[in-house]
Amino acid sequence: MGMASKGPRKGLTVRIPEALYDVLEDRRQAAGVSSVSQYISDLLADQAGRSDLVMELDQEVLSLTAYRISRSRLIRAGQPYNHIPFAVQQAT
Repeated sequence: MGMASKGPRKGLTVRIPEALYDVLEDRRQAAGVSSVSQYISDLLADQAGRSDLVMELDQEVLSLTAYRISRSRLIRAGQPYNHIPFAVQQAT
């Protein structure tokens, strides 16, 4: 039996550092998503404001991902990020 269609999609090839792939694979497994490709597709859909296209990631995972992205931006900008709630800090 074949897989159910996920709708019209466009192929995209991206070359990333192996260390980054390892991180994505770990997070994909922790989130219970079927593939790294689907994990990245869900993250991109969420970042683009298209939550209707998110297929497998749940809101909790997306919230934590948004926190990590925000924290990374603040760190790169040299700004403190200690205003993040304790429960979210524990989850990262």
